[in-house]
Parts: sequence; structure tokens; C-alpha cells
Amino acid sequence: MAGRIDFFFDGPANSLELVKGGKLRALAVTDDRRLPQIADVPTMAEAGFPDHVVNSWFGFVVQAGTPADMAKRLHGELIKAIRQPSYGQNFAAFGAVATANDTIEEFGQFVASESKKFGALVRDSGMKLP
Repeated sequence: MAGRIDFFFDGPANSLELVKGGKLRALAVTDDRRLPQIADVPTMAEAGFPDHVVNSWFGFVVQAGTPADMAKRLHGELIKAIRQPSYGQNFAAFGAVATANDTIEEFGQFVASESKKFGALVRDSGMKLP
């Protein structure tokens, strides 16, 4: 906004109101679908970058060794909370979508696929830890 940066990637929680207020210009969203809050902004695929789908996400985890029945009960309670309309409305207010994996195993598969994708990106970039 001060004119010192030509472009950057940011999440909707930080930038959505600035885009809607005309202080920032959104070029594309990195989701596989447009955000309803800024429906005129194309996806990266629509902008010519079909393989660039990156989403911020978070998940709930428990300590290794937690009894399976306890983990399943916690998962079930989280699913109930996430699926309440007010939960989704709160997320939508800042450009996010609240979704939940139906099973613990699905979430594990998702985390593994994200680790593989971003691990490859880090390796291919040549980045090294100090």
C-alpha cells in the first residue's frame, strides 16, 4: 500500500478487506475455486497457472499413543462443531472455508500428501537450513 512491493502472496484473512476496500488489487486466488467474497478474482488456473493450488489449512492432532477410541471421540466432537452453520459463517467472514475430513485416516492422508508436495518444492528449490 506504500508502493514498495510490486506483488506478494497473502491469505484472505489478512487481505480480504483491503482488496474489497480497493487498497490492494487481487490478481488471483490460489484455491481451485473462486472465493465468493471476491468472485470477480480468477483462480490461478484461470490466470494461466493450472498447477498452482495452495491453501492454508490447519488441523487438530493428538499425542502419539492416544487411545484410538479417545482420538475417534475427539474427532467426532470436532466434526460436530465444524459443521455447525455459525462456525462456517465465522470462517467465511474472513475468506476461509471450514471443512473437515470424515475420518482420521483421511486427514492423515491429506497431511501426507501436503508433506510430499511441499517437501518436493523445498528440495527442488535448493533451499538449505542454516
